[in-house]
Amino acid sequence: KSDASAVDPKTIVQTPEKDAAAKKLFMQADLSYDIMMRIKLYDPTTDDLNRDNVEKKINLMQDEFGKAVKIYNQIINESESHLWSVSSMARMGMMMQHFGEEYANIKPPKGLSKEETAAYQSKMQSISEKFMENALNLYMGVHYASADLKVNNDIIADAEKRLAALQKK
Repeated sequence: KSDASAVDPKTIVQTPEKDAAAKKLFMQADLSYDIMMRIKLYDPTTDDLNRDNVEKKINLMQDEFGKAVKIYNQIINESESHLWSVSSMARMGMMMQHFGEEYANIKPPKGLSKEETAAYQSKMQSISEKFMENALNLYMGVHYASADLKVNNDIIADAEKRLAALQKK
């Protein structure tokens, strides 16, 4: 049973105006993307001394992630620009991957017992794996959508490289 309201994306006429409007939104989202991607959740020179730093950085990353994703989703759902919609999916994958890598690198607080350390590491690994799985799924979507819609740029090419690297792991 097909949904009569569903539109085949390939039938949407692409125009320079649609692309320009979507690119403008994309650049706004990229401001938060850039901030988020510069955040490192764990720095042994400061975070072993003050574990609140890690929590503050997690909150900042989540805030910037939320701001960017809101705009990227707007582009995907409303822009009618294939190029910037697929690029938005790629950026969301990159943010998920960054979260996953950062959670994998968080060290347990000092002073924990062996059992508490193991539980902490297991929890961080589990969170990391979920983010990496989401990143992989988004990159797969980028791969298929970019091929189907015949769009490409440096962002999409980077997502393709990241997909290939994640698939090797």
